[in-house]
Amino acid sequence: FRTQHRGGKGVKGMTTKEEDGILNIRSAQTHDNILFFTNRGKSYQLRAFEIAESSRTSKGTAVVNLINIEVGEIVESFINYRASTSKDEQGVKQGKYVFLSTKNGTVKKTALSEFENIRRSGIIAIKLDKGDELAWSKLTNGDDDIILTTHDGKSIRFSEKSVRPLGRSTMGVRGIKLQATDELISMDVIQKDAKTDLITIM
Repeated sequence: FRTQHRGGKGVKGMTTKEEDGILNIRSAQTHDNILFFTNRGKSYQLRAFEIAESSRTSKGTAVVNLINIEVGEIVESFINYRASTSKDEQGVKQGKYVFLSTKNGTVKKTALSEFENIRRSGIIAIKLDKGDELAWSKLTNGDDDIILTTHDGKSIRFSEKSVRPLGRSTMGVRGIKLQATDELISMDVIQKDAKTDLITIM
């Protein structure tokens, strides 16, 4: 990939099947840990080097060939982080917590350290209400802001300090109150002192 000027036509980043599409993109280093989160509230872990390197235009490897997800279980999001004992590589750079959100507006914050040494069969990341699904995961530093956006165009921003850390195998708390016909469609993390603009794509 190379930098292009505004108005450039871009290049193919991946070849996909007709029924498939690109959902997330992350930059990672060879020894990064990658946490996968599924719609059923489970988490699985790989090291980056366990994923075969492919060319820019290849189809890649199906995630079902990499982690032991169950039938009907779908990977909805993933995060990567660098395991390190160095103080300089922790905190702001690496994140202290995993912040989760579900389609029904439930949120949960759990210490990143609780996701170490995950077995191949996965672990519970959040307990879900009936009919709810885990959809988003982000790393936070303990002092960030969270922004949630719904299908009907409503949005809320709040400090993550208002959400106390919980263990993995617990339910979360309400992040936003939804109407019966509405659902959460996006979650993002905003550094508290960051001077950023919000971009909305419909």
